Amino acid sequence: MKNKKKSFSKALVILVTNILLFATLEPGIIFAIESESSSSMIELSEIKNNTKESSEVDSSTTETEGSEAIIAADPVEPKTDIAESIESKPITVESSEPKTDLKESNDSETILDESSEIKIDTEMPSKQEISATSELNESEKEIENSSVSKSSTVVSADSSDEEIFSLDENREDATELMEKENNKNIRMFARVMTVPATTTFINKIAPYAVEAANKYGLFPSVMIAQASLESGWGTSSLASSPNNNLFGVKGSYDGKYISMPTKEWSEEKEWYTIYQNFRKYPSFLESLTDYAQKLKNGLTYQPDNYSGTWRANADGYKEAAAGLIKPVAKYSYATDPTYAKKLTDLIETYDLAKYDNYPNVTYDSHFQSSGWLKTKSNGLTSGSTSNKKRLEAIKINVAGFENLGIKYSSHIQDKGWTSWVNDGAVSGTNGESRRLEAVKIQLTGEQAKGFDVYYRANIDGDGWLGWAKNGNISGTVDYRKKINAIQIKVLPKGFSAPGSSDNAYKLKPAIVNYATHVQTNGWQKKVLSGNTSGTTGQEKRLEAIKISKSDSKYSGSIQYKSHIQTIGWQKWVNDGTLSGTTGKAKRLEAIQIKLTDELSEKFDVYYRVHSQSYGWLGWAKNGNSAGSQGKSKRLEAIQIKLVQKGDKAPGSTSNSFIK
Repeated sequence: MKNKKKSFSKALVILVTNILLFATLEPGIIFAIESESSSSMIELSEIKNNTKESSEVDSSTTETEGSEAIIAADPVEPKTDIAESIESKPITVESSEPKTDLKESNDSETILDESSEIKIDTEMPSKQEISATSELNESEKEIENSSVSKSSTVVSADSSDEEIFSLDENREDATELMEKENNKNIRMFARVMTVPATTTFINKIAPYAVEAANKYGLFPSVMIAQASLESGWGTSSLASSPNNNLFGVKGSYDGKYISMPTKEWSEEKEWYTIYQNFRKYPSFLESLTDYAQKLKNGLTYQPDNYSGTWRANADGYKEAAAGLIKPVAKYSYATDPTYAKKLTDLIETYDLAKYDNYPNVTYDSHFQSSGWLKTKSNGLTSGSTSNKKRLEAIKINVAGFENLGIKYSSHIQDKGWTSWVNDGAVSGTNGESRRLEAVKIQLTGEQAKGFDVYYRANIDGDGWLGWAKNGNISGTVDYRKKINAIQIKVLPKGFSAPGSSDNAYKLKPAIVNYATHVQTNGWQKKVLSGNTSGTTGQEKRLEAIKISKSDSKYSGSIQYKSHIQTIGWQKWVNDGTLSGTTGKAKRLEAIQIKLTDELSEKFDVYYRVHSQSYGWLGWAKNGNSAGSQGKSKRLEAIQIKLVQKGDKAPGSTSNSFIK
């Protein structure tokens, strides 16, 4: 009865909390990107750790040593009321021993559901029954029977002051919350509030789920649904920080674990409470990766037990969810016959299937004085937005789809653009103390046509620039500014950018100079970008012009042609060649200017003229006409300016040419 009251109270608290605090909005088609404050804390911690050693191994790829994962018990019938638990005060133990399950012998292994009793194949010990989440070998049975071991201790349910961990309760809580959020009345009431807990949790784990699932050929949607169900939307004490254990995996991870009481079942004892060690993960990424390894590698005596969940064998999330239980899996993950349906209901309710369509992009940055930082993925920040140190090199990979690769180039201090490199190769420098200033990233392969790659750089003094896309520049060129951090995402073709794409890069303009031949005055001195050449208020005509670029950093030329009194349009000339006439007393009436090659790729050329009777006309651009034709009006002055490609015009573009 106590347990029923507790469950009712807990459900009521969840319902009221979500109505008051969270709006029922669908999860955005985005991956969670750290807020500036939270990411800064993570970055500083990461950078401090990296200063102790120049390279870092991502713990998410560390294999289990000596044993396989144990998953917390999934209660089976008969279900009985258990003693009311009190607020959890978990015992945290950190040891230096290798990652191993302290309950198991080195040869032991555990599958995922202690609630389903399985008859062992002939090669296994005879007459031995093993639960689906704990394959008990002889040594394990002795431990259980003696009720004492290094990692587990039987306790009375009534004697513990700690919360008793239960996957069954987590699953019930997760399902109840989903059903309540689906209630139309609650949804209408909640829309005026903020984002619901379910959406917050999904956005938080989605980047890691995509990374882990794509790495091992699984469906991110199924992993997100399972993590939500097994952890009660991340609310269980085991799933909460600093434990980050989403699936109730027993044992230790890199020697770290937390000891908690949990309910177990055996025919001899029926229900009893026992202390177990549960893995303590650095973050959700390691928890999801560890679990993905289990689904991919299976069981010692049944390596393909969960092969039904693999992308290679399942057409979609429904088949993958069915692959967790019988008859697809020889040994079920859970005994609940509706388990697969619960997962698909979660996937469909929160539109998790969209995460199955994302390739997994990962990237490593070499950071000043810290070396290679920990691998980041799918829009997460690599580098630091608070510690103003430079990125010096980068490595990028993309996975999850066949015939899909990635190439990239970086702009390096005093060196300029590097050649393109592919799929995990280093772009940048190591040991030369040179900053990355800009990057270009592009997808390759047959599948590239189905996706867009977005990326943005955090620049010293400028902060986050806009999102660049598909080989365009992100960062700055010729400003001598360093990249402090970078984010990269791959989205299905046609999806909206993750944020604003304005000002994705800053390119120091090339300098243009020009001189005009003025009636009775002759050739004027050269002026630079944006300045006036000619006269105003003196009623003197322009008769000729010469235009050049002031540096040769960018390939290409400036071409121009002029419309001359009684002659009309002349041919195109370029780079300092005279256009117009001298000694013939003929006026310039209009002009066209354009760029070629690399200049045209990086800049737009804008120009405007001061025309007789009209004054200053609007700004023309890239080969369009400025001035007048058929009006017998002289040009009296001109201004020319190069602007970074796509940037705004220097002023109004109205009435640039009158005809």
